[in-house]
Amino acid sequence: MPTEQDRPSLSSALLSFVRLESASGILLLGATVLAMIAANTPLVSAYELLLDTRLAVHVGETGVDKPLLLWINDGLMAVFFTYWVADKLGILLGSLASAAAAAVVLGATLPRNRDSHE
Repeated sequence: MPTEQDRPSLSSALLSFVRLESASGILLLGATVLAMIAANTPLVSAYELLLDTRLAVHVGETGVDKPLLLWINDGLMAVFFTYWVADKLGILLGSLASAAAAAVVLGATLPRNRDSHE
């Protein structure tokens, strides 16, 4: 019979999940399903309110102030794209090992200032 000590702790289970190659895909799929449920149920008003919430980041005089939806579109998509490029093209395996090659790929993922979004 398993004892309390035989069961993995929450932190070790979380670490095991994060180490899975498919972890990011599972999280993205889960977030997509939750968003679809929220957008197509009576939760839609709360979902739209959440997406319209403004989020600002300022450093001195410079800053970015956008609705959460645009942070998701611009920021998180760039992160997922960067991760995909790193995984598929092999930053760690050598094809993008030089700093110059990696900088080109990372620079291509940075969101541009587009006035049409605001």
